[in-house]
Amino acid sequence: MQSIERRSSLVERSTVARATGWIRPRWAIIAAGVVILALIGAVVIVWRMIPLGRPGLVGTVLDPPVPASDFTLSDQFNQPVSLSGQRGKVVVLTFLYTNCPDACPLITQKLHQAYDLLGPDVAGVSILAVTVDPDRDTVAQVRQYSVEKDMLGRWHFLVGPRSRVQPVWTAYGVAAVPEAAGAGQAADHPVVDHSALVYLIDPAGRERVILDADFAPADLVADVRALRQGA
Repeated sequence: MQSIERRSSLVERSTVARATGWIRPRWAIIAAGVVILALIGAVVIVWRMIPLGRPGLVGTVLDPPVPASDFTLSDQFNQPVSLSGQRGKVVVLTFLYTNCPDACPLITQKLHQAYDLLGPDVAGVSILAVTVDPDRDTVAQVRQYSVEKDMLGRWHFLVGPRSRVQPVWTAYGVAAVPEAAGAGQAADHPVVDHSALVYLIDPAGRERVILDADFAPADLVADVRALRQGA
């Protein structure tokens, strides 16, 4: 009833308006109001599309973000390190092994460069490297590798028995397959074919970006800073 009475009232008011001659100015005011509202709506839409100064992310962006699987392994100081223990920092997570002849030294060098480029921001970053050769990478082995690459105090190179390391590979989609020893290759140091990935995990513990071995240190630094700013 209220709707019918209101509609009737509007009809009566419209009729009176036509009779008194002020209907056209009134509709002009309404039309102007509609235009203004439309303009405000357009401004709001554009405003929502502007990133408000937040820098973008470089690499394969995971959208929506994926909760990062937790794990605990031992680092080059034989200390337990868990992913959840890094909460509040941006985590750079990669997968390496000490006898790697190609991709791993390259990734390590780039991580070293990125560490230096971060400057004071490095305090909010944790770099974790998980072995893909658990049968040969010992605490002593990864410590020596860290010393040689000038990464001893810059990251945590994590090792553990295969039973604890392999689930980490699975959680992050990493394949690690030792090759059969070939000519000129020591039988006790086989090449391991593995996924050369670098994950960036935000301070809330979510996977946000995946970079490949060809990443530029400056891009990693930009991503880290963006994630620290809440991108």
